[in-house]
Amino acid sequence: MLMNSRERHMSAKKQEQPVSFMSEHTVEYALVPKMIGILAPQFPRVIPIYFWATREGSRISRLCDVSGKVRVIAVFPRRPKVLSPGENSVFVKFNQQLFEAAYGAVQSGIPFLAGIPLISSLMDFGLHSNYAWFLINSMAIPQEDLVWELDLDGNVVGRNFNSNAIEGPLENHQILNIVHTKAMPLFWEKAIEKIKMVRSEYRGDTSFSTFFGIGYKPTYFVILET
Repeated sequence: MLMNSRERHMSAKKQEQPVSFMSEHTVEYALVPKMIGILAPQFPRVIPIYFWATREGSRISRLCDVSGKVRVIAVFPRRPKVLSPGENSVFVKFNQQLFEAAYGAVQSGIPFLAGIPLISSLMDFGLHSNYAWFLINSMAIPQEDLVWELDLDGNVVGRNFNSNAIEGPLENHQILNIVHTKAMPLFWEKAIEKIKMVRSEYRGDTSFSTFFGIGYKPTYFVILET
């Protein structure tokens, strides 16, 4: 039976999938100062790094003077997805690679988080953008990707299915508590080894792979004890 124009339009809408309008690297530009701002009240010395074994993990880096121990958290940038710009909600996907990465990280004393800017248009992005933060629970790996819908205030308004693999959105005090309770105090050289171990265990999504390895990596926040 032939569909009329309205029926064709409704059918097309049902088949639409939300798409992103920014890359993970763009998300990181505001994610880093936002996270440092959250940590600052209790951890005034925070170093954000995009880890390369031959740079931040190099022999020279290992020789950098660190008095005391450090804690490390990893934060994956998540892209907001929409059906069209200017909507009142965004979608965020937590894929299998996140949970695989988190499993190795948690065993190494590095909690894994994810952050997504609460914007539905690229023109609304900036250092002022609000973020929603989530803890990746490596002990409850789901069988498929999780897709959540958030309003622009950060409230969860929908999900493809319930799972305790994701905790959040998190309040600032919850993030600080995660650092205190889940981020293991490590000497700097040991922290480098832990990060390298996590990266070697993380298989990643082959669609992001490059000649030099995985092209999609978290930002690490090295928190110095004072």
